[in-house]
Amino acid sequence: MLKNHHDLVIVRSTINLAHGLGLKVIAEGVEDQETLQKLQDMDCDYAQGFYISRPMDITSVDQWRCAL
Repeated sequence: MLKNHHDLVIVRSTINLAHGLGLKVIAEGVEDQETLQKLQDMDCDYAQGFYISRPMDITSVDQWRCAL
């Protein structure tokens, strides 16, 4: 998304379409601060990925949440 303009257009369009339908958006595969910031700039609602947290066991998930 950061290196390919077409990918950026797809992500932005997907976020706008979901919001237009009254849905929230979760971005997957966020691996760096720059990507997270770009998603925030596009009003993405939530994100997950290695930058935010490594995989965790089910008992830890309820105690941890990351909202944009």
